[in-house]
This record gives sequence, structure tokens and C-alpha cells, in this order.
Amino acid sequence: MSMFDWVRYSCDCPSCGADIRNFQSHDGPCHGEFLSPDDVSEFDGFCDCGAWLQFRRQPDRSYHMRWTRSGPANWSELIPAQDPPSP
Repeated sequence: MSMFDWVRYSCDCPSCGADIRNFQSHDGPCHGEFLSPDDVSEFDGFCDCGAWLQFRRQPDRSYHMRWTRSGPANWSELIPAQDPPSP
């Protein structure tokens, strides 16, 4: 049993430009499955540079990304960024 599922998504880090692919979500069955971004409403991941990215699905089914450099203490500390390209 796992505590999260993997999300098949990749994007460039908004901080350093590196390719990020290791996204996780707690919105699915949490059995360590590989899910599409369309299967979850929220997912997040880290970059080696220390950036933390979070994607939240909007009512129109697009995703809004927010990120910070050291992991958020709370949602208000996140820095708004450009919407990512469609997965």
C-alpha cells in the first residue's frame, strides 16, 4: 500500500529550467498507481534546485500552478506563476 499516486506530467522548473517529472497526488486511490493529471484535482512535485510546485485544477478543468523555493509553510507563501502548458 502506498500513501500517494504518481502523476504522469512533466514541465520545466520555473526557478532553474530543469525538467521535472516526479509529481505525486493524494487525490487518487493512493496505491502507487500512475495517473493522468485529469484523474486528480491537485498534484505537486519538487525540483533538485529546491523549488516546490503545486498544480490545482480550476473549474474550467485547466490547471493553475504555484511554486516556492523551499516548500510552503502555508498556501499564502506560494508565488503565483504562469499557467503550465496543457498536459
